[in-house]
Amino acid sequence: MKHRFITLFLCALVIVTAVASASFASKQTSTGSKKLTLTSTSFKRNALMPARFGYGDGGDGFGIAGGENMSPQLSWKTKRTNIKSYALLMWDKHPIAEKWVHWCVVRIPPEMTTIPEGYSTTLVLGTQTAPVQLTNTFGFHAYGGPIPPEGSGLHQYELWLVGLNTTDIGDITDPASGKAGSCGVDAFKKAIKGKTVAEGKYIGKFKQ
Repeated sequence: MKHRFITLFLCALVIVTAVASASFASKQTSTGSKKLTLTSTSFKRNALMPARFGYGDGGDGFGIAGGENMSPQLSWKTKRTNIKSYALLMWDKHPIAEKWVHWCVVRIPPEMTTIPEGYSTTLVLGTQTAPVQLTNTFGFHAYGGPIPPEGSGLHQYELWLVGLNTTDIGDITDPASGKAGSCGVDAFKKAIKGKTVAEGKYIGKFKQ
């Protein structure tokens, strides 16, 4: 009787362990399925961005030395096949920047897997032809390079690419911004909720 009880106990333990392992594996697969590998040839991950990617002086004295407003190169890959479009957001994570958005692009075609360096300047502004650049916090429809306040330390700029199950991301404007219709980080996060199929992030750093 004692041996039978031990046998039944061990069988039950094996079953519980198997179920728990299957459940864990399922959760891991579900989480991993949203992975999007994002890379760049413009600068290494978590490294300083070269000056050319900084905000360029447009002749008004506002800009950094060597700044060209050159948007960085990006490449990505994902195993997900149900992506209808991509959306890209670049923002300053430093507290002093108050979630300043430098670049916002939506309706990036699902067949695209790379964005060449300087891509922002090749897009036709003011049209709805995909991809579409939305207004950044500077107030214009294009890439605006980093220009952190002098002495504010090292700033981290997050390039966030999201694969969506729709071509219409919805309203991602920031009503709290001083720039009418500008893209907002919190609004972006809210808009992609429930629509995200895959996502990846890439960090570049800048300081003055």
